[in-house]
Amino acid sequence: MMALGYSILAALIFIERIKNTFVNKEIYQKFKTVKETLLCGLMVVCYAGIFFMAYGHTFSGSYRVHIGSLVAGLLLLMTGVWYRSHSIQSLGKSWSVYRTPDHLETVVTSGAYHYARHPYYAASLVELMGYGFIFQSKEAIFIALGIYLPLLVWRSIVEEFFLRQKFPEAYATYCEKTPVIFNPLAEHGDRFTNQSP
Repeated sequence: MMALGYSILAALIFIERIKNTFVNKEIYQKFKTVKETLLCGLMVVCYAGIFFMAYGHTFSGSYRVHIGSLVAGLLLLMTGVWYRSHSIQSLGKSWSVYRTPDHLETVVTSGAYHYARHPYYAASLVELMGYGFIFQSKEAIFIALGIYLPLLVWRSIVEEFFLRQKFPEAYATYCEKTPVIFNPLAEHGDRFTNQSP
């Protein structure tokens, strides 16, 4: 019975993730380089691998339900899903699964991007940690921190390189005022007056 419950939960999580990640089909574009294709592919495979590894742990003979781990995992997961959805909503039509900013017209500094430069990536990591706790898989947590986190850092660095090239002054100013991960003390509202409406 517990396995059925986890299977339903796993299916809902996976469907929600796919739906939100590929929600805006209008701005899909071809990958620009082999490196970009490789990086995006690695991240998708790693994310799915961690998810299924954690989920598969529930079928191991050593698995036992721990309420504390389950509650902590659900809180992490819900926080990650909310933060990721808020990040996508903040980008609006600028949202893309691709990391090149060719389609961007301005630096987005509102919503989730007011508090962090890479909230979507941070949310993805929080989600993966949630899976590890929900399904009580230490291996999934270790892989999330040891493999997925470095991929996020790599993608963030390359993405910022492109953004600095396209918006040299605006993005430099944004970086000065906004941390990579999160600043809960940031003032509310947009800080740039040169944003397109």
